[in-house]
Amino acid sequence: MNQKGIYATLMALLICTGVFAQVKSDDEYNATAPKKDKPKKDYNFKEHLVYGGNVGLQLSNRGTFIRLNPMVGYKLTSWMASGVGFNYTYYGNGTNSYSYYGPSVWTRIRPFPFMYLHTEYNYLHASYYNGGIPVWLVGGGLIARGQFASLSA
Repeated sequence: MNQKGIYATLMALLICTGVFAQVKSDDEYNATAPKKDKPKKDYNFKEHLVYGGNVGLQLSNRGTFIRLNPMVGYKLTSWMASGVGFNYTYYGNGTNSYSYYGPSVWTRIRPFPFMYLHTEYNYLHASYYNGGIPVWLVGGGLIARGQFASLSA
């Protein structure tokens, strides 16, 4: 191989090496180039809120039972939520009537998509008792998820 052939081969190798060392965008190394902003995901507080509770009504010849327990909470993570609620329970049977009411604080975790563990602290006031009654509940359940709501038992 003559001197021109060796020179041409070396130049071809250098050009190919330079091509492999190229980056897709010069913006990474050019400090004066405007930086492309990644689209920022807006934080939406409402997307993290959860609502729930229960309602109970029983009417019979033995008495009337009414229960209202609205709850609102905030998803701290994808598997944990915590919040507050209010409890109201009434029972009356023509002769006597009793009612309980008060705030609650709760936390619920979901170790698996189909299961939850729940703890709740209530501070109830009773119509027949002068003072507060602390109540701590611990439990869990299974979840059947629908399109718009879930049912737990």
